[in-house]
Amino acid sequence: MIALLLAIFCSTAAGAPIEIGGGKIDVDFPPNDSDFPRALVTDWITTAAHAVTQYYGRFPVDHVVVRIREVAGDRIDSGKTFGTRAGGVITVSVGRSTTAAHFT
Repeated sequence: MIALLLAIFCSTAAGAPIEIGGGKIDVDFPPNDSDFPRALVTDWITTAAHAVTQYYGRFPVDHVVVRIREVAGDRIDSGKTFGTRAGGVITVSVGRSTTAAHFT
């Protein structure tokens, strides 16, 4: 299980989609900014996807895009979900100074 989680985490760090429970998650980050906590966001999304998959027995949609919007500060807020013919889009605002403690 740990090897699977590491494989998912390592592959998404390079921009690959997260594939879990029969679904695919594409994460759309803002333009490259070395100060933005991309690895923390990717790990947070992966953890949430595992929880959703565990709850439903599979990932509930075939494909979803998670669009991350960079904002000032150290917060996570303004999440919105939109259904589409292709699955869905989730937008989430994440502060540039957000730390690992904010994602728990």
